[in-house]
Amino acid sequence: MTASNFSGAVFFLQKGKGVEMKRYLLIIFIVFGLSLIGAQVVFCQLERGNAVPQEVLPDELRYVEVKDYYIGSDAVAVGTIQAVAGHVVVARFEESEAYFAAPGDAVFKGDVLYTVKSSRCRVLFFGQDLITLGDNTRIVIEEVIDDREAGEKKSAFSMLRGKVMCYVMRLFRYKHISFSISTPTAVTGVRGTKFGVEVKTKEPVEDMPYWEANTVGGTEISTVYC
Repeated sequence: MTASNFSGAVFFLQKGKGVEMKRYLLIIFIVFGLSLIGAQVVFCQLERGNAVPQEVLPDELRYVEVKDYYIGSDAVAVGTIQAVAGHVVVARFEESEAYFAAPGDAVFKGDVLYTVKSSRCRVLFFGQDLITLGDNTRIVIEEVIDDREAGEKKSAFSMLRGKVMCYVMRLFRYKHISFSISTPTAVTGVRGTKFGVEVKTKEPVEDMPYWEANTVGGTEISTVYC
């Protein structure tokens, strides 16, 4: 074998090893990518409340299987969940279906938002209004209108219990702005401000007379604060 033939054979072997090495590295890259995606899926499931004990959930969801993945809707989208701390549940279709929420999820007209103990949630609506839910809160998105051509912005919610902080943005492109929250005892309406609403059950105190305790026990009390 001549020197030129020998050098050519060495080059061919080196080239062959290079190709095999590239294939080997490609396989490693693919396997690593798949494992990373799998880890992200598991992480998202954990973040969405996988394996949360049933007793932690609200009584309204006792007979509903809360999914650990997003459930879409054909209703009108009105905003996005910006942040979640703890476990937050979104119920849809007259609360027949529900799932654990995660940041980036769209919210729709008619959605019911629940926060469990030690949990919070922040929702940004398309009209730039922002609400933050405290723990043990139930709120329904009744109506959200963001009509920029007509210059109208309207938001209406109903709240059964819990606490929310609302930031109502008064933007110049809107001529008519309304924001209201209905509670079991009151309706709060504002026009461009920051305020909070708390609904809680008034329990009878120890020294309260028997007749008065029976009167106020279990009554929802609504408080509005700025």
